[in-house]
Amino acid sequence: MWFLWSHTYFINTKENYNASKKRICKLRFTCSSSIYSSSRKRWFSETYIPLLTNFQKLVDEGVKFRITMSMTPPLLSMLDNKLLQKKYINYLKSHIELSSKELKRTAGDERLNKLSKYYFDRYSNDLHLFKDVYKCNLIEAFKHFQDIGVLEIITCGATHRLFPYFICKRKNS
Repeated sequence: MWFLWSHTYFINTKENYNASKKRICKLRFTCSSSIYSSSRKRWFSETYIPLLTNFQKLVDEGVKFRITMSMTPPLLSMLDNKLLQKKYINYLKSHIELSSKELKRTAGDERLNKLSKYYFDRYSNDLHLFKDVYKCNLIEAFKHFQDIGVLEIITCGATHRLFPYFICKRKNS
């Protein structure tokens, strides 16, 4: 069974404090009850790790900012899924190994070697952050930013996509 969930992130900085919340991106998440493909594992590296990293950079630099982020029950369930966490760690390790081999293979081509080094460093850093810094618990990492007042986490019902169906069905009965 496949589920499709949408999440929208908002940013409100000092520069646009008087403006309403500005939509900065919309991301989609899917979850399968049996198999987690590499695209789902990439979301950790392409979405959540960069968000947390940039939140920390802003805090360290003393930037006054506020972000509202939607985290639905299905998303929280995915982030807390031990199987997905284990597969993500294996995904990172396999990509670190591959990029390490690419570093050796591309030693004679400076342009490709830089790219290989970029991915080796990126995946190594993501593994360090996920395992050592966040202890495989991204929910707690987001909670930290909520606790210090820079992130507001909002949610909705787990079946928010079905609410219009229920309302229409009720009116037609």
